[in-house]
Amino acid sequence: MADQVDKLLQERERNYQSALETARTYFIELERYLSEAKTEGDATLNDKQKEELADENSKSRRGRRAVTSEPTYIFEDDVLNYQLGLGNGTLSKDINSTETAQRRASQPVPGTHAHHNAGLAGTESLVQNMDAFEVRKLWDIAEAEGFTIGSRSTGFMALSGPAHLGGGRAWGSDFAHVGEDGKTTDAGRFKMEPLPKGTTAEQAWIALKPNLLEQRELNERARNHPAEVKMRAEAEAQLGRPIVWDGGDQATIKQQQADAKAVGFNATTTAKAIVEEAPPGQYSSRGGIRFGVAPTPAPVAAPKPAPKPKPVAAKPKPAPAPAVKPKPAPTVTKISSLQSTAQRKPGHVSLKDQIKTPPPKPAAPVGPVTKLPPKGTKAKPAAKPAPRGTGASRIRISEVAPPSTERHGPFGMIGTVDQVHERQHSWQQ
Repeated sequence: MADQVDKLLQERERNYQSALETARTYFIELERYLSEAKTEGDATLNDKQKEELADENSKSRRGRRAVTSEPTYIFEDDVLNYQLGLGNGTLSKDINSTETAQRRASQPVPGTHAHHNAGLAGTESLVQNMDAFEVRKLWDIAEAEGFTIGSRSTGFMALSGPAHLGGGRAWGSDFAHVGEDGKTTDAGRFKMEPLPKGTTAEQAWIALKPNLLEQRELNERARNHPAEVKMRAEAEAQLGRPIVWDGGDQATIKQQQADAKAVGFNATTTAKAIVEEAPPGQYSSRGGIRFGVAPTPAPVAAPKPAPKPKPVAAKPKPAPAPAVKPKPAPTVTKISSLQSTAQRKPGHVSLKDQIKTPPPKPAAPVGPVTKLPPKGTKAKPAAKPAPRGTGASRIRISEVAPPSTERHGPFGMIGTVDQVHERQHSWQQ
């Protein structure tokens, strides 16, 4: 029985790799077609039509990056049904719908952004010339080394808007998509040059690892931004319990979303308010803040000493009055008629000079899986990709092989042998 299950798992992986190659070809041809349509129609298309072409091209590019960079089977329904001609609408629409659902299931409270731990622009660009078998093996190596690749819900990092895309000068340079200049937002910063055809997974890992390490450092700096830490604490205070921020199950995330919404909490709004209410420069890089480092207090000038009193020169003593010979009695001298002998004491200081400078105010306290190579035959790309089928008989692969987020390989389960035979029989019909 174990040998039969292992054989079926290997067959599932082969089928998925074949459908993955078909999907990648579809996206490449679609983007080429859209680009040519835009170039040829620049002179005749109106602004709305140009925007629609650009939007379709963006969806196609995002779909290609998502399906190529995913090590699990969350896109299995989409790519297999497209290959079988049972796709519900265009493949790009299906892939983006699946990724959006995974993204929403990873947002623990309102206002959080779902940030890829490993940017899809970087992972997909590196492997776009490699064989699907080697690509899937590369993702296994990366995850075995502790990195999270792809778009499944448990693989996103929950960040507020400023921590994800930046919050201006007040926020500083510690956000996930910061450009190399430390100021602007650059979601494609970690895009890499494609490796040549025939590159093995082991060879690709040498080029990919430094890129993932640099992204991990930026992600941690964004997550540990003082305002971001304070935002998470505020959320837990308002809900009155700890919150699962990353990797929660669907029921937990849904309950947290509802409870946070009931109290009016929003992660992005709260993070922005924390920065706006802080003293100017407290969180910006100009103020010297780096992640995990407490604000450096502004230098406090030493109080100026009180001015020394200026000595006032004493007035010279008047010359002694000449002795008055006593008059013979009965002459009487009136006291009021005598010359005053009152004098200012030497060193006398005026009242103004005696006022002391008040003391300064005190400064504020500072506070690994073995896979078989794909079959040799590959689907021939269509000259002009188009939606396949009407979707009326779309197969739900996950109903035959649950769950879709399981890792491929001999340690996963996709159902009994009878279920797989039933699936194969249904396809043959």
